[in-house]
Amino acid sequence: MDLNDGGLSPREHAEMRDTVLAGTQRIRPAGTHRAQLIAGAVALVLIGGITGGAVTTAALLDSADQTAPVSTSSPSPTPRQTSTPSPTPSASPTPDPGAVIAFGGDCGAVLSDAEAATATGKAMSPLAAAWSPGADEKLGGLSCGWTTSDEYMGAEVRVSAYPAEIAQAASAVSPDACQTQGSSVDCSLSGMSGDLWLSVAVTRTAFDGTAIDIDAVRAATEEVLSLAVTRADGFPAPRPAARTDDWWTIDSCSAIGAELEAAGAVPPGSVVSDALDELDDSAVGVVPVRLGVSRWCAFDQGRFFLLWPGGADTFPTVAALDASEPLEIPGAAGAVLAPSLDAYEGHHPLAVVTDGVNMLAVLVDGSENVQDTDIAFTTALLAVMAGR
Repeated sequence: MDLNDGGLSPREHAEMRDTVLAGTQRIRPAGTHRAQLIAGAVALVLIGGITGGAVTTAALLDSADQTAPVSTSSPSPTPRQTSTPSPTPSASPTPDPGAVIAFGGDCGAVLSDAEAATATGKAMSPLAAAWSPGADEKLGGLSCGWTTSDEYMGAEVRVSAYPAEIAQAASAVSPDACQTQGSSVDCSLSGMSGDLWLSVAVTRTAFDGTAIDIDAVRAATEEVLSLAVTRADGFPAPRPAARTDDWWTIDSCSAIGAELEAAGAVPPGSVVSDALDELDDSAVGVVPVRLGVSRWCAFDQGRFFLLWPGGADTFPTVAALDASEPLEIPGAAGAVLAPSLDAYEGHHPLAVVTDGVNMLAVLVDGSENVQDTDIAFTTALLAVMAGR
């Protein structure tokens, strides 16, 4: 699939880039179904934590491509008592045995659907893709989301939690502010619970032009943060797992692109976009990207691929999905055609491949079926990464 097919307008190109830059918690409802498909194609790289890898703090700092400034987390709010029933635990990804995951890796322990509904005034349900690469968990962190059950992107609640040392190493920030963006109000706040850094975002959208009370959204965001801060005390202090020498080294998408070009996998002079350059400070997935344990790259011809050093332990879960189909990729320890990582629509499947230690994924050309060109590109990418 070439993202330029169909003659995208400048506005559509801008919307697509905004989606990549801002993360899924900033996705705005599209005016047409075609625009929604475009958003879905690029949103897949941002939803569900995006990434896989485990690292000690020292290893994280050594593997980062650039030195990030140290951020200062905002003071946590004073926890308030709440009469809302405790959330029901939900299924969680299998964490790396070397990591201790915030909230036990359970988004249900952070917030219940009912509490998310209280925060937005709308019926809410978990926002999650068909599978997760598990990067946040391997960093000792957790990324959770809720969205409206009966309205497309009418509201969102997002909670991210990382060990403080991880958030600091990645220069993770939260604006700690509320703002109006068109028909939406977006509030973001951050706080601390011992050695755990927390970021909460609540977004409300009114499609009928009704004014949204920005103070009410701020109060709701403060309440969610207060709940998360209080509940985090009931779990062990999180920590990341350790990087091993078998993990792929990711320097830049441009360097990987140059090797793919030399291998004849992409046309000469291909332009490459890099998640490390595209994601802003508060975007979903910025922490594992900044720390060099995950990356997405995009060529101007429409080729997207994702890399998860140390992510092979997630592969059995992906392969076991009912929607996954086996693939034959030369040199791979395992390969499947798997569902999209787009939690909202999931139109674009991925060729997911492991070498036994690491994992990568390639957005396939066809909307439903893998093509020979996908196999050739994926094979070349695996061979390039084998040298890293």
